[in-house]
Amino acid sequence: MIERIARAARAHGDKAVVVPISRLDDLRRDIADLRRANVLNDYQRHIVERIYGFDIPEEGLVVRSIVIVATPSPAATITLAHRGRSIPVAIPPGYVGHVSAPIAAERYLNEALAPLGYRVHRATRLPHKLLAVRSGLGVYGRNNLCYVEGMGSLLNLTTFFCDGLCLEGTWHPVRAMDACDGCAACRDACPTGAILRDRFLIDNTRCLTCLNEAGREYDGFSEWVPPSAHHAAYGCSRCTQACPQNRAYIGRPGVEVTVAEEATALFLQGLSVDELPAELQAKVNALDMAGFLGALPRNLRALGMSVE
Repeated sequence: MIERIARAARAHGDKAVVVPISRLDDLRRDIADLRRANVLNDYQRHIVERIYGFDIPEEGLVVRSIVIVATPSPAATITLAHRGRSIPVAIPPGYVGHVSAPIAAERYLNEALAPLGYRVHRATRLPHKLLAVRSGLGVYGRNNLCYVEGMGSLLNLTTFFCDGLCLEGTWHPVRAMDACDGCAACRDACPTGAILRDRFLIDNTRCLTCLNEAGREYDGFSEWVPPSAHHAAYGCSRCTQACPQNRAYIGRPGVEVTVAEEATALFLQGLSVDELPAELQAKVNALDMAGFLGALPRNLRALGMSVE
């Protein structure tokens, strides 16, 4: 089963590993240790207490293992027509595919496992990065992102519960890449000081990605965020661009979409995907950006665009 899963992932350009369901207890302990260490800020406590979840499905699947899949994610550019100008706006890696890649992985894994009588089911609340690092699929970078060989940190991670039996599976200590020793490239490139000098865990309350993914309920940015920090529709690529371990993967062909002036005006209004015309919906879905449309007006204003 394990080799069948790995082979199916490779055939689609992904990487996958399988660990026994008993490792769920180790993940719980890892999170409990973090909480006891008193190193989490309020937002990080919210993540581990309210977003992470370790419950096994009660019906429909006898869970015996966990599958973690890494999928390469390209950068994207959406070129917006605005007041007679064409303005290219970046969408960093990690966004394109964050909706479509899990759907594709679930489909090809179930096709591969069907002859064995097994199947997978999305496990959306498991701590993906921690599981990837503990399973040996990846390692942490100094920027707290997960790095996978052949992808760098330009990827999406998806976890699944599986009813196939896994008796072994590797389990690794939580650690950063050896290459991070003595390297400060990501910390020096961070525009908001989120990557700290005195501890490994970043301050995500200062991370531009966390700030500009927030929806329409937040109208603007704090005064301490420098205007020069803004460079993308949402997210941030400063640390990934600066990281030497990503050098081989930066600049690979990405996804490019062009939007007319009328469509740009709709983006600036913050409409939901269902409120957009069909042609624009298709472009939004091609970029997996439907979940971030509420953030666009604020973020585009920070890039110098406005409805006035």
